Amino acid sequence: MNQSATNTITAYQFSRLSELPYWSQWALLAAVVASITMFVWWWSRRDSHALPTLSRYVLFGLRTAAMLGLLFFFFNLEKKTQREVRENSRVAVLVDTSQSMGLPDQRPGNGSDPTSRADQAIMLLSQSEIIPQLREQHDVSVMTFDDSSPPQSVAFFPRTGEPETLIEQEASATYQQQWDELTWITWTGIGIASAGLLMLLLAGFNATGGLGATFNFLSATLLLTAVILVAVGDLRNDEVRPWEIVLGKSEESEAGDENPAELVPAPGETPTGEPALQIEQIDWAKSLQPTGMETRIGDAVVQVVNQERGGPFSGILLVSDGANNEGTAPADAARMAQEIGARIVTVGLGSDEQPHSVRVVDLEAPAKAYPGDEFQLRGYIQGFGMPNKLVTLQVASGTIDENGEFREEAIEKSSNPISLGKDGEVIPVDFQITPETVGTRAYQLRIIGSSETDLDQSDNQRVVKVQIIEQRNRVLLLAGGPTREFRFLRNQLFRDKDVELHVLLQTGEPGISQESDELLFEFPDDPTVLFEEYDCIVAFDPDWSRLSQDQIELLERWVGEKAGGLIVIAGPIFTPKWASLRRGDPAIDIIKDLHPVTFFSRGTSIGLGRFGSETARKLVLTPEGQKAEALRLDPAADVSNHIWQQFPGVYGYFAVSGVKPGAANWADVEAETKSLDGKLPVYMASHFYGAGRVIFLGSGEMWRIRSMDVGYFETFYTKLIRYASQGRLARDSSRGLLLVSAERVSLGETVEVRAFLTDAQHNPLTDPQLEGRLILPDGTEETLLLRQLPEFEEGQYAGQFTPLQDGEYRIEVNLPGGGEDSLLAREVRARIPDREIARPQRDDAVLTAFSSETGGQSIVGITDLMDSKNLSTLVGADVLPPRDMYTALPDLTDRTFQEQLRGWLLAFIVIALSVEWIQRRFAKLA
Repeated sequence: MNQSATNTITAYQFSRLSELPYWSQWALLAAVVASITMFVWWWSRRDSHALPTLSRYVLFGLRTAAMLGLLFFFFNLEKKTQREVRENSRVAVLVDTSQSMGLPDQRPGNGSDPTSRADQAIMLLSQSEIIPQLREQHDVSVMTFDDSSPPQSVAFFPRTGEPETLIEQEASATYQQQWDELTWITWTGIGIASAGLLMLLLAGFNATGGLGATFNFLSATLLLTAVILVAVGDLRNDEVRPWEIVLGKSEESEAGDENPAELVPAPGETPTGEPALQIEQIDWAKSLQPTGMETRIGDAVVQVVNQERGGPFSGILLVSDGANNEGTAPADAARMAQEIGARIVTVGLGSDEQPHSVRVVDLEAPAKAYPGDEFQLRGYIQGFGMPNKLVTLQVASGTIDENGEFREEAIEKSSNPISLGKDGEVIPVDFQITPETVGTRAYQLRIIGSSETDLDQSDNQRVVKVQIIEQRNRVLLLAGGPTREFRFLRNQLFRDKDVELHVLLQTGEPGISQESDELLFEFPDDPTVLFEEYDCIVAFDPDWSRLSQDQIELLERWVGEKAGGLIVIAGPIFTPKWASLRRGDPAIDIIKDLHPVTFFSRGTSIGLGRFGSETARKLVLTPEGQKAEALRLDPAADVSNHIWQQFPGVYGYFAVSGVKPGAANWADVEAETKSLDGKLPVYMASHFYGAGRVIFLGSGEMWRIRSMDVGYFETFYTKLIRYASQGRLARDSSRGLLLVSAERVSLGETVEVRAFLTDAQHNPLTDPQLEGRLILPDGTEETLLLRQLPEFEEGQYAGQFTPLQDGEYRIEVNLPGGGEDSLLAREVRARIPDREIARPQRDDAVLTAFSSETGGQSIVGITDLMDSKNLSTLVGADVLPPRDMYTALPDLTDRTFQEQLRGWLLAFIVIALSVEWIQRRFAKLA
């Protein structure tokens, strides 16, 4: 809590008064005091009847003073401090950092460089006086928001309108005042006490005479007066001690030991006591970089309101384009702010007009292709403010130079004029490309002859690279029996000239005929054969018991170390036998570990297979399955999802317990009986196993999709096998493998990087971490750390990065030892999500809803805010009034005062009795 001022009220009270609530207790106390007083009077009169009257009164008075000191001690005078702390009013500056803030606001034909909305926000906070103006009456917190929750703190600026240094100066002045006051009191007391001692000495020379009685009276009065004077002065000025003055101790030696200003952060400190950054010290460009994939204005306001509820919160300065597209409705968030009395001032950035723009959203191509084989290049274009405009697309091929620039070599294709649709509509355009030469080729899709009203022509082209290779995909079909699924896939792959097919039918015997390039009767047991011959193994309900322990271990090594792709398809014959076995069989344990799903143990009824149903059960793609490239039956995601929705389904599946941690559940199967946790049974799942991928299918019934279109079955298995074989086909080096979680991501989406690396002797690397290079779309480089995590085996590394720029990212890792095959590289393409640019204009309705509901103000642009003369009108005390909060702290009893008071009371009693005893000695009394 930032305490900018503390009002202190000191009160003195006798605590014993509250402990004697009944009149009988007071009567008893009065009787006791009266009895003691009468006794003292009787005793003094009997003891000193021969002395002068004044001497008798002096002795009685000294004894009575001692008794009063004891009575004062009994009533226990306490010093209590009542403090009222002021907590500074607070204002939150919320800055939108979603990707729509990165859009330029250049208007067509103005000839100026485009200025993004994020740049305007940076100018507002770094170059205007808006933060200093707010700080005059509030503590200011600057936060950013997009799709994250809660808003991220950027900086805290403490209030400057009433500097905390005043408290420190006041504390120093108070100490000096107390020093001066106690100085004259102490020396006056010493003078009075000296006079009292002189009178006491003179009384000794004339103990029995009338003059001696006068000296006795004066000495007693002066000594007791000196004690009371110095005691009161000491108790009033608790920062100074009388002996410090007498001994000449420096008045600044301990002035700050109990400085009240310590309760308050020093200038330039945050409420936690840490140094606060100055405005010029903050990297605003980095802090306000537009990276969020969504704009959640309502959520951000609700988070801040809930956080500040009950505090001295004045309001929010909201800097945004108002393009709220997810989360809490702005009207609901504004009502919550209004409930706590917080005002919202909105600063709208961007134009409220629909910009005229056309862009290439994305360009898709296979990572690898084969010479002479046609592949599809699909581009996506999108227009705004240009409905029904005609544009022409052109595909050029070439290379990428050392600076990352596209170097054109040939024009491959041109399209017919294409009519742009309504605002934000994405139009796919396909080109069929036939590569001729082996190597890496770059293909650029560009818009030709776009209108001069196009706001930003920097996004009118995209480049994608394709590696042209001569390698054929080598596939082994392993089947426990000749199922229909097996036969359809065998025939398809045998006809595919890009596939080298080997078949192992476990029920087959020598002499049978199978459509294949090679027919096997035993699973390979030679590492050289398995590691070099196959990229993918498709297993149809195999009888794993027919494989030896060595063969099973070899299969695991092939997947985990050599990036082999394994597709396992459950069936009703062999899968239930080995899947229900408890752990303990080494070979079966390895097979279960390879699967991305977990199995029920023997005796669990829900673990039985569900085969032979009379009705079809539809497959339901999960969100992960809808995004999986391996399940795309059509290049367009929405079309592919529609095909899956129309698929009648399957008549059987093998029930599993669930997916393993880290595995992706692609599809569930509709069933009458759900799992124990209420979820649908898993039908398709995938995961990384070491360097390789393993895919599970709940049954071999995808042949049924042929009833919709024969091509769907071929597309499904072609993509599935290519996905599973991706690790093998993507190998750049025999010494290692570099994999990414996804090759196409949205900005802000984390990309996981996995590496499996060996040294020059092909032994796993043991370095705890390696440094790779991450080359950004703008050509700059960053270091990408790959670490060997404790749960990894030797040679396995992991890292991650988050794309914040639209374009292609390249990951490069140089292996220790050098050599021709020491460089590993992968590429990832990132792009802005469509939802952040679907409505790029400023939404004044959203911004006005916040300000009008809360009594704030709506401001368009930063022009007026950059002029300091306008700030008091736009965001001054009338718009965001200070709401300082005063909190009364519990009364604090000053223990030091009590100790000092008791010490002075003891001194008073001792002096009174000592003087009385000395005078009795002078008078030669008993």
